Amino acid sequence: MANLTIENWINIVSIIVSALISIISISIAIKTLKLTSKSIDDSNKPYISAYFSKIHIYKKPVYYLIIKNFGKSGATILNVTFENEFDAFIELLKNPINKIKNFYLCPNQKFIFALDFKAPKDEYICNIKYEYNKQIFNERIILNGKSFSVGTNLTLEPNNEDFENTLRFIANEFLRHNL
Repeated sequence: MANLTIENWINIVSIIVSALISIISISIAIKTLKLTSKSIDDSNKPYISAYFSKIHIYKKPVYYLIIKNFGKSGATILNVTFENEFDAFIELLKNPINKIKNFYLCPNQKFIFALDFKAPKDEYICNIKYEYNKQIFNERIILNGKSFSVGTNLTLEPNNEDFENTLRFIANEFLRHNL
């Protein structure tokens, strides 16, 4: 050690500083890659949500619960539940929510459930559990029963009383408004 010259010390210090800078650079690069990967995953993952909609047909409101995938990837719905009482489904299907369990929901795909509300409550809490890329997601959505007046308020009033034309008109309006 006593035989080391100033040049040798400078070389040793520069090697140590270079090694430290390399280690710091590698750790920053790894953190950046992880963050980029997480951002890509977040931007491409599914976002499944629920909302209410309403259409007036001959001045009578028809209510709907819509569960839609707003994300860029599909997901498998594992479960949909309501924390408070929600028995507004039209009796024809009893509880149609059970029919979509384990169903793969593609991006922009949606399920539309007709509802029979006498008087909607102020708030409904919907829990949607779904799987994407071997990860489980739980969404808790607070649905405002009063949002019917804010959401889609499409009025369908065909001029012709002919049943076939009325049905055709209603189907076209559904498609046109992308309900």
